[in-house]
Amino acid sequence: MFITRRGRSIKNSTDLKSFINGNMLPKAQLHPLIAKKVWPTFVQGAYDTAVFQAFKEVEVGVRTKGNFDAADIGVNEKGI
Repeated sequence: MFITRRGRSIKNSTDLKSFINGNMLPKAQLHPLIAKKVWPTFVQGAYDTAVFQAFKEVEVGVRTKGNFDAADIGVNEKGI
């Protein structure tokens, strides 16, 4: 057995916690834009903030793709 480069970089309990948190959700499974915006917050353990930021990015993406205005919310009169 040997200690990897990543293993050598863990010097204290904070480093270990960051490593463990970072492996709970593999970054490669996230959309690149969400990973870029949310990953640092996630690995710091601020999960509620990371989830909020991720949902905000999804909301912005849907609005952009659907050509919706920021004031467009809910459904129209027909329920659509």
